[in-house]
Amino acid sequence: MAGGDGRVSARHVVACDTCGWKSLPSTPGHAARSYRVHSCQRHLTRAAKAAAHAAKLARIDRTPKPCHHPYAQHQHGTRVCYVMDRCRCQPCTEANREQEAARARYKAYGQWNPYVDAEPAREHVRALMAAGMGWKRIADKAGVSTGGLSKLMYGASERRPSRRIRQYTEQRILAIAVDVADGARVDATGTRRRLQALVAQGWTQTRLAELVGISPANFGHLIHAHGAVNARTARTVRDLYDQLWKADPAHGANGYVRGGISKAKACARRRGWVGPLAWDDDTIDDPNAAPDLGSDADVVDAVAQRRRAEGDRTVRLTRAQQRAAVRDLLEAGHNRTQIAAALGMSSATVNALAADVAS
Repeated sequence: MAGGDGRVSARHVVACDTCGWKSLPSTPGHAARSYRVHSCQRHLTRAAKAAAHAAKLARIDRTPKPCHHPYAQHQHGTRVCYVMDRCRCQPCTEANREQEAARARYKAYGQWNPYVDAEPAREHVRALMAAGMGWKRIADKAGVSTGGLSKLMYGASERRPSRRIRQYTEQRILAIAVDVADGARVDATGTRRRLQALVAQGWTQTRLAELVGISPANFGHLIHAHGAVNARTARTVRDLYDQLWKADPAHGANGYVRGGISKAKACARRRGWVGPLAWDDDTIDDPNAAPDLGSDADVVDAVAQRRRAEGDRTVRLTRAQQRAAVRDLLEAGHNRTQIAAALGMSSATVNALAADVAS
């Protein structure tokens, strides 16, 4: 039962002088009923529990605790540090609270499966490392401890790598995309092939060195690189290749520049460099992939074909490129007279090429 004398003000604020209970109902009727049904004993019990909880929280040492484990290096802001190092700093406490809330949700929905096979996450980490990411950078991006990721990949002490990991750890690892640091070393295969393909298309090495942002003296090391290059350089070359592989190096160029284009193509032919059409997006970075030369001995230069078909007689096509140009124009519905006029060839040459294509 409520004790003491209750007061109801004009603002409908009701309070109990005995236990200190207060309420702010919206109407006088609600105020009277709130005071009538309240319990001094229940209110005093709740107040005592709240005070004890506040005192307990005040006694907790929130100073970050260092990790003294000989092999692991537990990071703050993770539940592992909260449990293993008994660290009660605010980031570790928040991480523990979030994971406990997630576990409660999974249990409520009947989806609680704390451990899953570790192999998919391990394979994903290997793929990220093959792309140039360090395993400590992966751990930082995934929000897991470096010690936990080390156990996943290499094991601990005499133990073999983890066979199972927690479900939320797997989800965090699988969500990581490739994000290589600028200074990381990555395989040079894709960089080398992209630059060589642009030279085969007519872009001079001096011009490419200027666009990449390095000196011509150092460009030779880059276009012949067989080891590793900086990730920043690889990204720069990839972006440049995406811009130039469909572009015409002779567009708006003078005679001097056109001479450089011819020399670049001749250099590429001597060295056996192939153009962009020999590579797909999924093969140009693969060291084990070979260029797709098609049925011709040479890779067709689509830019040269288009310029020739548009009437540019300064462009000289190889025999393979002539066959490809005739084939494309025939498939487009042009007759042989039109093809001869477009490509600047004799009717006899077009007939011979058409017969070669038909065979």
